[in-house]
Amino acid sequence: GQQAAPSQSAPGRASRERRARSLLEEALTPARCGACAALWRLYIRLELAAGRGDAACRVQLRAVQQCPGHKGLWLAVLSPPLLWHAPERQLRDTVTLLAEKELRLCSELPDMGEPGEGLVKGE
Repeated sequence: GQQAAPSQSAPGRASRERRARSLLEEALTPARCGACAALWRLYIRLELAAGRGDAACRVQLRAVQQCPGHKGLWLAVLSPPLLWHAPERQLRDTVTLLAEKELRLCSELPDMGEPGEGLVKGE
């Protein structure tokens, strides 16, 4: 059988990530495929795989702006791994907007504590 290719160098991986990010940015313009939830989910996964949780959270916010009717994009931030990176305000705003849109959840939300108490130290 064939052997697996050796792992790519960090500079090569970073270059591929930049290229993928650039292609997704171009594709996700509103005039092209901005309303394509599958591409937004791919972009979120790319940022998470690159260790850029903060960027993934920003992409998720852009995704719900472009695809406001896609429940999965709204809920992505309430589940790991995005949940681990999301600022408390983003979580609270998402829960509030879900309630306003009357979107129902099938599971319990994570305990977000009292107002002023962060989910993550330093929030």
